[in-house]
Amino acid sequence: MKLRITIDGKVYEAEVEILETDDSAPEYPSYPAAPPPFVPAAMPEPVIGAAQSPDTTNGKNECRSPVTGMVIKVNVEAGQTVQPEEVVAVLESMKMEMQVTAPRMGVVKSVLVAPGSSVKVNQLLVELPLMIGPNASGFCTEEPETMPAFGAGAIPGILFVDHVAIAVRQGELDGQVRAYKMLGFREIHREEVHGSDQVREALLQVGDGPNLIQLLEPLSPDSPVQKMIDKNGGRGGLAHIAFRVKDARHAFDAMKANGFRIIDADPRKGSRGTTVFFVHPKSTEESPFGILIEIVEAPEGR
Repeated sequence: MKLRITIDGKVYEAEVEILETDDSAPEYPSYPAAPPPFVPAAMPEPVIGAAQSPDTTNGKNECRSPVTGMVIKVNVEAGQTVQPEEVVAVLESMKMEMQVTAPRMGVVKSVLVAPGSSVKVNQLLVELPLMIGPNASGFCTEEPETMPAFGAGAIPGILFVDHVAIAVRQGELDGQVRAYKMLGFREIHREEVHGSDQVREALLQVGDGPNLIQLLEPLSPDSPVQKMIDKNGGRGGLAHIAFRVKDARHAFDAMKANGFRIIDADPRKGSRGTTVFFVHPKSTEESPFGILIEIVEAPEGR
């Protein structure tokens, strides 16, 4: 067999002899082409905050564990008032922290775990049966079953701020109410209070909180509110701050025993059927409050 080969422009001819096929040469097996590399399917993105765990509030009276894990922090104690969404405990599960929050405002009845405690799903952590939110009249919808324990020398029975009272000039009450409504407040009570008070009051509430605004309009020149306005150059302003208690008589006796200067001789009838007494702004010589304080007990059953 002749072959003609051209190299660098020169033509060469060569003869090639074909030899017999060597049947002893090994045959190599053929393999199929390698499969493409495995690419795992994309995992869906986790939904942050998705409801994957059981209800931790069990209505509105309890806080329960949403996971199996360990308690790493407890932020409340029995007798403490908590606000809605306030963190009452922090848990750890699978190296992740989870906050357990209060479902509403209330007074803690009992704490059933401590830091380091192991917990299971739906285990009760904190009891909150003591509701102190107001109803449409601004009173507790459920009276506390037991009063929180107070140390010696403390003022017993104070639960929360009942209201902040603001004096308004005669003829301006309705205008003030309209202004507060523009801020989202609603009027829940109005009453004329005679006797030594001589005021027309309007109670305003925003949201579901128990802390109210009380607007006070004097009914006569002899009203203490009118005298305060006169002393303030004819301007209205902050009149007093009121604290809610379960038992006004108990609070009265305790404060008097502790040397507080109380204006009223005894707890007396207030608006809304309440029992009240007032504490002088210069209640103590060393640390005067500088503002008039009212103590308020809601009527029984409210």
